[in-house]
Amino acid sequence: MSTKNSFNYLFLKRFGHLIHVFLPISRLSLNAHNYKEGISTHPLILILLILLNQIGLQFIIYFVGLIPSEFYVQLSKTPNERDFPLFLWLVFRAFSYVILNAFLKSLSTFLSSILYVKWRMRLVLYLHSFYFTQQRYYHLLNTTQQNPNRQNDDEDDRASVCRNYTTQT
Repeated sequence: MSTKNSFNYLFLKRFGHLIHVFLPISRLSLNAHNYKEGISTHPLILILLILLNQIGLQFIIYFVGLIPSEFYVQLSKTPNERDFPLFLWLVFRAFSYVILNAFLKSLSTFLSSILYVKWRMRLVLYLHSFYFTQQRYYHLLNTTQQNPNRQNDDEDDRASVCRNYTTQT
């Protein structure tokens, strides 16, 4: 292993392998690790769902930001000019925007958690197939343990690549 970390060809090659593990595009990469995966839980579909959810969330946040000015217009009128049904409609809209905002935020967290589990599962399956089937031994940072499963789990926890990528949404 190199002691100097830099942005070079080796980094791009390793990053390409990591992207290939996380985002399988071809049919061969789906079956590479003998793992049955439905189309609805494919990482690309989950990423697109998270993206659409975030776009919708930004629109809802924008509309929530417009609500106080509409309240100000309604409440700044004299008591004789106030339209009570319009005020009730404004309150209902405000509550529905806030509820929709909370729902979209929790949906984003839920989808990110599913993506994290999928990526972690794909990474562990890749490491296991790399370690066991090709008879290549994965060099770990800490080589004091004798159990390869334990070493892979510890290395995966230390790196926490999956969690970092899913929480960036």
